[in-house]
Amino acid sequence: MKETGEGYQGLNNRIKRPEMLAKRGEQRDILWYIFYFILLFAALFLLGKMWAVSNYIVVQVQGPSMLDTLYGGELVGNHTYEGGDYLYVRRTSEAQRGDIVIVDVSQNPTFTDDKIIKRLIATGGDRIYAEDGVVYLQKAGSSRFEPLQEDYVKSYGDHSDYEIEFEEVDLKEGEIFVMGDNREISADSRFLSVPLKETDILGVVAEWNLRSPEGWAAVEAFFVRTFLKI
Repeated sequence: MKETGEGYQGLNNRIKRPEMLAKRGEQRDILWYIFYFILLFAALFLLGKMWAVSNYIVVQVQGPSMLDTLYGGELVGNHTYEGGDYLYVRRTSEAQRGDIVIVDVSQNPTFTDDKIIKRLIATGGDRIYAEDGVVYLQKAGSSRFEPLQEDYVKSYGDHSDYEIEFEEVDLKEGEIFVMGDNREISADSRFLSVPLKETDILGVVAEWNLRSPEGWAAVEAFFVRTFLKI
């Protein structure tokens, strides 16, 4: 038998795959790529949805206690409002002074609702009072009271002679003091016989609900709004 020196490799190179079978192989490869892409997209979407649901809730503002920062809708019935702002709220009990928080008041006899939305003004160890329309806060560890700069508080102009005033409150460890931005009509910590606790905080309203986000906040806002679209 004559040796050509070509070997199996050369023989294999000279054998051509039938054109019909080649096309079928190419079509199958394309379909697999499409299938994998769809599967990957579905998996990423599911993961994103799970992340958004586990970290955020959506609430609707009802009532005027946070005007003009938040719109609580129009009164259409007994304590029933429609058309209020929808907010994306980060699930956490950890909040900073000045944050807008959702608070569980289902066990507090002062409220008829299960939840309220207010601004966190003071936390455990703080002391607070208001006089002549100004709120004074002595933070935990500090030795003096300082007036709060509250640009968020609703202004009544010449339409009201209301000025906020209340006696000094000393907050124990774990207690919080909240008020609505519409101070004249807000039912909040000023009138409670049972103080609210840090553990009552259900979540914090993300800042990007109120203003255009930047950097990582913009990315976070995009994903949360995408997966929890109202």
